[in-house]
Amino acid sequence: MLAADPGLGKTRVSLEAARAAEAKRVLVVCPAVARVSWQSEVAKWGWPAAGAVICDDPRDLSATCPGIYVVTYGQLARPRWRAVLRNLRWDVLICDEAHRLKERTTACTKAIYGARSDGKGGVAGTAERVWLLTGTPAPNNYGEVWTHLHALAPARIHTALGKPMDHRRFVEHVCVLRETPFGSQVVGSKNAPWLKERLSGWMLRQRKADVAADLPALDFVDVPVALDHDVYLRELALAMDDMAAANGGQVPMPETPDLDAMDDDAFVAAAARDPHVATVRRALGRTKAGPAAEWITEFLSGSDKKIIVFALHRDVMDRLDKALTKFGVARVDGATSTQARTDAVDAFQGKDGPRVFLGQIMAAGTAITLTNASDVVMVEMAWTPADNFQAACRAHRLGQKDGVMVRVL
Repeated sequence: MLAADPGLGKTRVSLEAARAAEAKRVLVVCPAVARVSWQSEVAKWGWPAAGAVICDDPRDLSATCPGIYVVTYGQLARPRWRAVLRNLRWDVLICDEAHRLKERTTACTKAIYGARSDGKGGVAGTAERVWLLTGTPAPNNYGEVWTHLHALAPARIHTALGKPMDHRRFVEHVCVLRETPFGSQVVGSKNAPWLKERLSGWMLRQRKADVAADLPALDFVDVPVALDHDVYLRELALAMDDMAAANGGQVPMPETPDLDAMDDDAFVAAAARDPHVATVRRALGRTKAGPAAEWITEFLSGSDKKIIVFALHRDVMDRLDKALTKFGVARVDGATSTQARTDAVDAFQGKDGPRVFLGQIMAAGTAITLTNASDVVMVEMAWTPADNFQAACRAHRLGQKDGVMVRVL
């Protein structure tokens, strides 16, 4: 595992490593937004000469021809892709943004590591080498590295009986657990020295402070914006109507946990899966869109700078897009096609391109470079801090000449 901070060139490092290993057939699995990055990086560094094969159909995967073949985690979740990949062999399998495989029960994790999470029966079992690339190896807690160790380096977590720890035992050993109204919840991590010893020599951790000391600072600051309470109540009523429509006209009863007995982590875990919290959050995002657009307009009107804007909800993005049109907007959300993502990033990175990059955190928060701006605005934020950090690092990476200021509205 190459666990290097975002922006330190994990893609190029893995290309050079594959070249040094004289690999002929390489399979890259990555998020959809990262396909364009792999295509451009392979072309930039000239290996292989034929470029990367971006696979849109399982028939694009050759059983014999050398090259770098790029597929997405979403494609791997489909049975017909898995059926084809099980019968192919690779010199190197590269899993980009490998923290996507932290949950052992997801379809893409099973596709890579097999149904038993032992590396057999999955795509990992068809490759001579497996390389994991991620800037956040454990986004939430230490237990999230179990899937990788159990499948790829099981001897490192052997018990006294000579068998690798199962998931429950591993989590109990490296995580702080607490009983909540929703059952047992992970609320922290522990035993860092023990885990560090087991990762030594298998995971290479690289931090910006160690290998890119000249990179300017990255700072997060809170910026208050005024909200109209009446507008918020109207937006909340509309969001409640949407929730009722999605539930056959009924509004489900909210849960009533004992908040006094919950710490921050347990509260966030409960809130993240509560439909009522999601409804309030969406209404708040809609209400913030107007004041956020005003703040961004004032910022852009007073300078010739560009700015990167992140949000969660597409309807919030729609309002920002419309309000900021006069500055030019390059937009990437979950519905943006691969070619349109490439065009949006290239346009924003161009000297005379749009002054606003508008991105949905989960769709544009990884695998793209936006160093043509050093100012980032978070209109909404993801529950997981690592996702927000990854998004901010689209600007804070090699090639950035200025300090990056992330303003959380």
